[in-house]
Amino acid sequence: MFGCISMGSASYFFMSMFKSRWQDARGGFMALIAYDITLLPSYVQLPSRSGLYSATGPDDNLHLAIYITFLSVTLLFSIYYLFISRQSRSWRIQ
Repeated sequence: MFGCISMGSASYFFMSMFKSRWQDARGGFMALIAYDITLLPSYVQLPSRSGLYSATGPDDNLHLAIYITFLSVTLLFSIYYLFISRQSRSWRIQ
């Protein structure tokens, strides 16, 4: 399911390359926020579950840390461009 969300978001961004308008990128950013908010809590809780990484090596912990960092950065990036940046925000804050 999450792979389909990611593929849909990627294809949405790919199609917006042909029509370069901010309105086309907004939907992809919203999908990315939904993807990140859905996955981030479960991945952050993984290391605290007892015995989960007892049979795996330290490389898996490194990969998990890299993926959590990636999810966090993309979440912050999307939130910034959708809600904070004046150039890309679709409404005015008085």
